Parts: sequence; structure tokens; C-alpha cells
Amino acid sequence: MAAREGIVRPVWAAAGLVPTLTVAAFVNHLNVIAHLNVIAWNPFLPFIAEAHGIGIAILGQLPALLLVLSAVLGLVIGPLADSYGYRPTMVLSLLAVAASSSRHDRLAAEPRV
Repeated sequence: MAAREGIVRPVWAAAGLVPTLTVAAFVNHLNVIAHLNVIAWNPFLPFIAEAHGIGIAILGQLPALLLVLSAVLGLVIGPLADSYGYRPTMVLSLLAVAASSSRHDRLAAEPRV
């Protein structure tokens, strides 16, 4: 594929993209509880419900809520990415994920009374 004239991209900038995305996807699948990963959620419902003192039926509604929220946010973030660019949108999204994961870790570490 021939590069367009006037666009120069350093090779090192794209060299780590595929390994970085691969590691990110792998870590996302390992981090089941913090991100409510729908794929591996169901077998752990009884244990998580018991640990938090809520019913399994209520806890089972969270993956559906996650998918609905993802659809709604996709409709909002898509036009924002088109307006401001994809890189700033991705950086902001990654910072939001890091902040929410950090908050979840702090809440999980607090002792329950």
C-alpha cells in the first residue's frame, strides 16, 4: 500500500499497536469483576451475590444494564470522536476506565461493617 504524499508516520509509532491491543484485551478478560465482563460473569453470580449480600436475580441484571449503557454511550461518543478526533476520545475513555477501576479497587479494599 503506497503512502499518501505529505503524510509521514514513524514506524515505531505503529510497531507496538497490535501487542498493546492484544495485552489490553487479555487483561480485560481477566478483570471480570471490575468491568462486569459479560463473557465470564454468570458462573460467579452466586459467589458475588453472597459476598455483597444481594440477590442473584438483581445481580444478573447488571450485564444487561452494561450492554444498554454501552449502546447509549456509543451513540454519544461516536459523534464526539468524529468532532474532536479519535485519539483524544480514546485517551479520555482510557482515563475514565482507569479512574473507575481505581475507585472500585478502593471500595473493595475498605472493610465492611
